[in-house]
Amino acid sequence: MLIVDKYILPPSPEHFLILKYILILMLMIHLPFVSMLIGGTFFSVVFNILDKKKQNRIYLNFANDLIDTVAVNRSVGFILGVVPMLVVTLIYTQILYTVNVSAVNFLIYSLILLLLGFTSLYFYKYTFHLREAVFGVHIFSGILGIIFFLAAYFIFSISFSLLLDPGEWRFVKNPVELISYWNAVSKYLYFIVSSLAITGGGILFFFFHWSERKIDHDSEYSGFIKNFGLILALIFTLLQPVLCLWNLATLPEIAISQEVFGFSAIALFLSLVISYMLCAMLKNPEKKLGVHIFSLFLLTFLITALNDQTTFYNTIKEHIVLMAVRAEEPSSELKIRELTGAAEEAQVNVKKGEMVFNSICSACHSFDRRAVGPPFKMVLPKYQNKEDELKTFVRNPSKKNPGYPSMPKLGLKEDEIASVAAYLLQRLQTESQKQDISK
Repeated sequence: MLIVDKYILPPSPEHFLILKYILILMLMIHLPFVSMLIGGTFFSVVFNILDKKKQNRIYLNFANDLIDTVAVNRSVGFILGVVPMLVVTLIYTQILYTVNVSAVNFLIYSLILLLLGFTSLYFYKYTFHLREAVFGVHIFSGILGIIFFLAAYFIFSISFSLLLDPGEWRFVKNPVELISYWNAVSKYLYFIVSSLAITGGGILFFFFHWSERKIDHDSEYSGFIKNFGLILALIFTLLQPVLCLWNLATLPEIAISQEVFGFSAIALFLSLVISYMLCAMLKNPEKKLGVHIFSLFLLTFLITALNDQTTFYNTIKEHIVLMAVRAEEPSSELKIRELTGAAEEAQVNVKKGEMVFNSICSACHSFDRRAVGPPFKMVLPKYQNKEDELKTFVRNPSKKNPGYPSMPKLGLKEDEIASVAAYLLQRLQTESQKQDISK
């Protein structure tokens, strides 16, 4: 976040919903295209190499047609591949304004790798006619493009997984640190499997229903492509439910809600429907369900994008509230001063601290009962006459009580930290006086 934070304006509360839907739209444009690009390039390179070894014209034609179909041209690659990823990175940066999390920097690394991947991929595509003269360089560029893409979306996947775990935000500084993070692994594998599944669905759609690529249904080439697309799509569609459930099981508790379970159930149902249609086409080659299958794959990507953004927004609820508080700060402080008249500045700070507490802290803390965190009456007494220590803890929380989860870093401003610390200590004093009177 540190790289671009100073160039981004803070979001106003009313913009969060708009940003959410722009984010979903960008992912819906970007991910199906890039998924087919990864799968299509991989199999194009595989069949290109197979033709070199076995001299099979079907393999060569398929390798050429496949890369022409999925890569389209450089303009489409830029519009559907690079621009949405750039917008996604900027949106995440704006949403997480002031939050010290490395995930947005990781997204920038992912964008750089993506650009390198597109450069290598289009070199592979546009040197196909020179294949015999520069075969080694031609194939190497295709393999290099695949590696860049896989690395880019590995970093993209682990970045998103990190965003779902606020407790790790201040600790993780390198994407390699998340290699053993199960949610990151499951999300990445789910992306790879979905990429190969939609590649199979895309083959069935573009080669048999798209007017610019439509081929003769009765040829040997047609039979080979149809069988390959069906089997590829079926195998990896059947794997999708397993990885979907694994991803759900590894989500941090803070990210889970009824909506997340609902979207996951819809994704599972769509996978089963697609599998049924693919089996029907395998049993009866005359059935023409390519359009329906490809449409359902696109719908699955939409549901997955909605699910991912729901988990993300579940995680940053407190941050959204904080942004709302900051947006209202000028008018709120004016109201407080009007109410207090000539009251001391310290009392104004306490009032402001109460606002911050009610908006943010009260979601996890109570004074007299256990919530997500311990009751304040249990932990605050040690900070009496030690306001600076309390401010240090609020600024950089650390795990103090083994029976409770770590408190995430809230990204409060210094004046907000001072205000909430003053409020908490004054509230503790008031509660203690009440108890003394009752005795």
